[in-house]
Amino acid sequence: MKKIIILIILILIGRYLYLNSFKKEEWTGFFYPNAEDLSEWTESDKLFNNIDSCRDWVDTQLNVYVLSSPGTDIREVNYDYECGLNCEYRAHLDMNVCEKSIQ
Repeated sequence: MKKIIILIILILIGRYLYLNSFKKEEWTGFFYPNAEDLSEWTESDKLFNNIDSCRDWVDTQLNVYVLSSPGTDIREVNYDYECGLNCEYRAHLDMNVCEKSIQ
């Protein structure tokens, strides 16, 4: 009986590892124009295949923000951002939850 339980556990662990190894990476960008007030942000409309594409989107958002704010120097903008991996919206929390979030 003990051998059967160990075998079942090993099969379940193997299945979990196998399924997660093929999981597609989808990155979502979040741009905060004011790092002191994170209540205002822009979320990317599309998903990115890698972190570098997400960071490129952030750079674009920074440029758009500067161009839409006359007299603003890009070096003066105190912005923040994050790129979230495999995010999904959770209604009961009223927020996105991501597997990982990095800058």
